[in-house]
Amino acid sequence: MATYKNQLSADLDWIERTPSLFDHLGHTVSSFHPNSQQQLESSSKSPGIEISTTRVGRYFESLVQHLIQRQGYTIVEQNLQIQAEGRTIGELDFIFANASGVITHLETAIKFFLYDPSNTKQGSHYIGPNPNDTLQTKADRLYNHQLPLSKRFYPNATVRNAYVKGIIFYPPVTEPPSELPSKLNPHHARGSWLYASNLNYLESIPDAQFALCRKPHWLASPIDNKHYKNATLMKLKLQEHFNTKGHPVMVSCSTFTGNTPTELERIIVVPDEWPNF
Repeated sequence: MATYKNQLSADLDWIERTPSLFDHLGHTVSSFHPNSQQQLESSSKSPGIEISTTRVGRYFESLVQHLIQRQGYTIVEQNLQIQAEGRTIGELDFIFANASGVITHLETAIKFFLYDPSNTKQGSHYIGPNPNDTLQTKADRLYNHQLPLSKRFYPNATVRNAYVKGIIFYPPVTEPPSELPSKLNPHHARGSWLYASNLNYLESIPDAQFALCRKPHWLASPIDNKHYKNATLMKLKLQEHFNTKGHPVMVSCSTFTGNTPTELERIIVVPDEWPNF
C-alpha cells in the first residue's frame, strides 16, 4: 500500500484508482487516463495544490486541473461562463488541448448517492446526502445540457467527455438492486449508509477503527491514524453530532497494519428524517 505525505496526495491517488461513476454508450467515460506508475511514484510527494475551499466539488475540480496539467495538456479555458440572450445558461468546466492541438471539452463531477428502495426523489431511488440532488437529475443535466453546450458555443472542441467519480451507498442489510440506472457504471465504488438511529452497525465490523472524513476530504480515507476511534467512541461522537446538527456525516472504516490504515468500508450516516428533512 502506498504511503502518502499528506491527505491531498491520497485524494489524488483515490481519484486515479476509483472507477468512473457513469457509464456512457457502453464504456466508462473519461477523456484522459493518469499514468498509474507515475501516480504511485509521486504519491509520497506534495503536489503543491493550494486548498481554498471546503466544497467537495470545487476541491475535486482543482485536483482534476492538476491531473490535466500533469499530463502535459494545455488548459485553454476553465469555468467558462456561457451566456445567451443576456443571461448565463451554463458553464464549461475545462477546455484543454493536447500536443497535437486536439481540443477537448471536459465536464467533471464528484458525486455521492444513497440507494433507498423505499423512497424516491424526482423519480430516482439514488438520492444525494442533500436530497435535492439525485443520480437521474445529474445524469440528465450532464449529458443533455452541460456536454452539448460546447457544440454550439465552443465548436473548436472536437472531443466532449465527462470525468465523474463517486460512491453509491447501499443499506447494509438490503439486497442491491437487480437492475441499475442506464448511466450508472456497474463497476462503481460502493459503500453503506445508515440512519443515525442504527449506529450499532459499527460494532458489527470486527477489529475496525473509524474516522470522520472532513470536507473537502471526502475522497480517500484519512491518512492520520490519530483521527481513528473504536466503534464505541465513534458512536458517541456521532450521537453527539446528530443531537445538535442535522447534516449527514461520512465515516471511513479501516483496519491498521502498523500505523497505516486500510479501508474496509465507507459509510454515510444521515439523520432519521432523511430524505424528507
